[in-house]
Amino acid sequence: MAQPLHMPAGALQWLRFGPAVAWALPTAAEDQTRSTARAALIDGLDAAAGIAERLRDQIASSEEQQAQANAAAICRWQLLTLRDRVSRLDRVAAEKRSHSKILRHLSEAADAAQTLSGGYRCRNLDRICRGGQTLDDQFEAMARLRVKLAATRA
Repeated sequence: MAQPLHMPAGALQWLRFGPAVAWALPTAAEDQTRSTARAALIDGLDAAAGIAERLRDQIASSEEQQAQANAAAICRWQLLTLRDRVSRLDRVAAEKRSHSKILRHLSEAADAAQTLSGGYRCRNLDRICRGGQTLDDQFEAMARLRVKLAATRA
């Protein structure tokens, strides 16, 4: 069966510009879903900030290297638990990049906490410095990401 050479004007319009729905504004339900996803990511970043504060307090309050190593190991466990919780959140297309960045920062922070813990256990100043600096960098990156998400939330 032969294909007709004539296409109605509406079909040409659709082929040229795509369906009209593609250009429609987001619905209230989509806005609500995006807002809920953003709020969940911000909650995860707040939890990471709490983990950072607890680690700083525990390391500052103890002079024993074993206690400091244990604090860093607990921090690592908390970061990995938080990473698992954040990875289970629904991925909304609008927040997919932020979601991936948060997961990456949490993984890198957990690796840095492991380096820090090993440095305290082995009394290795290089590992302590490297792990602490990397951990601080990751927490600062997550704080910047939180500010950015909160600014787009309003």
